[in-house]
Amino acid sequence: AEMEREDEEFAKRLTEAPRHPLAEALRPLSSLPDKASSAPSACSFQCPLCLSEVGRDGAIELDCEHKMCLRCFQSYLESKIREAQVAHDELVCPMPGCRVEITVAQVEGAIAGTPLLEKFWQFRMNLWRPANNDDGIMVACPTPE
Repeated sequence: AEMEREDEEFAKRLTEAPRHPLAEALRPLSSLPDKASSAPSACSFQCPLCLSEVGRDGAIELDCEHKMCLRCFQSYLESKIREAQVAHDELVCPMPGCRVEITVAQVEGAIAGTPLLEKFWQFRMNLWRPANNDDGIMVACPTPE
């Protein structure tokens, strides 16, 4: 009996105050119920590489303002370092068409304390060449030991 009475009251409310679907859809956003629990948070974004929803604390933003999840960035760095592609013009943002250099600080921040960072530094040191000095003081040793 209680259930029937509630159903009747519900039906009566529906017929007394009909709402047009378009009018409902045109309500201002401020009057809509908060659906933050089902919608992605403003503190998250979709990684353009793996398409996962990522919180801002699990992401990195490069100097070019491209953002990606830390896991994808670390995988990218691992690939580049293992292939010895650590020169300034090789270690760049992975986004298509972007050639902005990834900084040493960004590399260190992403892979600090790992053997990969040591490998990065080894490759970087192998690339280092002193400035061209014409004063004759520095010479390259043909058989370094």
